[in-house]
Amino acid sequence: MARHIPYEENHREINGFLEKKCSKHDIYFPDEDSWFLCTEEYFYKNKSSSRDGLNTWCKKCSSKKAYESIMSDYERFQKNRKKYMQTDKFKKWRIKNEEEYREWNKQWRIDNKEYLYQYAKEREKHKKHKISSKEWNECKKYFNHRCAYCGLALEDHYIMFKGELIPSDFHKEHVYHFGKNDLSNCVPACRNCNSYKWEFEFEDWYKKQPFFTEERYNKILEWINKDYMKYIK
Repeated sequence: MARHIPYEENHREINGFLEKKCSKHDIYFPDEDSWFLCTEEYFYKNKSSSRDGLNTWCKKCSSKKAYESIMSDYERFQKNRKKYMQTDKFKKWRIKNEEEYREWNKQWRIDNKEYLYQYAKEREKHKKHKISSKEWNECKKYFNHRCAYCGLALEDHYIMFKGELIPSDFHKEHVYHFGKNDLSNCVPACRNCNSYKWEFEFEDWYKKQPFFTEERYNKILEWINKDYMKYIK
């Protein structure tokens, strides 16, 4: 059970300004001063706190703790996040508080810039396919050098780079977002399909697309269920 910290122990007044001591700063950032102005600029609000209405941890320590929690079980975090964002409760709140949500999201990204960068690096490492160039070429050949989802030909695949459209290879797409990083979960996808599919479940997302075809759907299933095995090392 956490020790109750007396008000006088983590609050002080300096030159007429009330300051508060972050209870975790000495642990996470021992070389920094752990005292901050007792305001929402440095601490998140906490309605359950009857003493000052703020968290006991500063925003910087709260961000670090959140990052550690996310990365300790990234897949669970993403599943829970996606599940919550699909609830009626969140959708109704988002519609009713759109401006508040945008401002909160913008400020949160500013406050957590360092950890978002680290998070993105870890996420990219986690989601990078481990396949050889030969396996990738065979994968594209299997799908006739077309996007497995929409059927766009590779020679027609361009991306915008420094204001100009340039030819680009397909993306090594994860059919199942939380699936393996090998050939059994990889299909070629154009930039648009890769971006729009994002973390959505393959079947749910693909069957709702205007370019959906049973032929391409079955071909993807045949590839990830058995045919990929013909090309692995």
